[in-house]
Amino acid sequence: MKLVFFGGTFDPPHLGHLAIINFCRKIFDQVVIIPAFQTPNKKDKPIAATYQRIKMLELLTININYNIIIEEKEINNSKVSYTIDTIDYLKKKFCNYQITMALGLDQLLDLHNWKAYEQIMKNVNIIGFNRPNIDRSPIRELKKIKFYDDLNIITSSSVIREKISNDQLPVEDLTPEVAKYITEQKLYK
Repeated sequence: MKLVFFGGTFDPPHLGHLAIINFCRKIFDQVVIIPAFQTPNKKDKPIAATYQRIKMLELLTININYNIIIEEKEINNSKVSYTIDTIDYLKKKFCNYQITMALGLDQLLDLHNWKAYEQIMKNVNIIGFNRPNIDRSPIRELKKIKFYDDLNIITSSSVIREKISNDQLPVEDLTPEVAKYITEQKLYK
């Protein structure tokens, strides 16, 4: 059986994240979404609280009739999360699965700086999703990563937060459920 995990801060989760999830559910038997408490490569902590980011992920995936797990191991850890530790955890929890990690191109460009980078490369398969106008040739392990170029994810959580702080709710980048929750919770103002 094949499992893919997709991590991030999801602050907020957006249609680009949903596109990756929908794409992965067509290929893998199990999709595991792993929100991080805080990622090592980001200095700022997420703006939305832990429970709010979990709720937004639930709302993002509410209309998907598929076995998706929102794994709370990292987000409930209350400290910086390292992918290698999550991989070890997943290998124990899903011992009968072949494990793949899904990453956007922006994260893949920095992968060589991650803790235990070489061990990550040995322990999981990696699939990457393109971002328009970003050159992927600097990625060291390019041959080991399977790329999917057909999604071309344009939006990002940081752009969405900036728009909301400027009183522009970018509904074109969010599901209606997530946009409504952000408005109700007065997030990113």
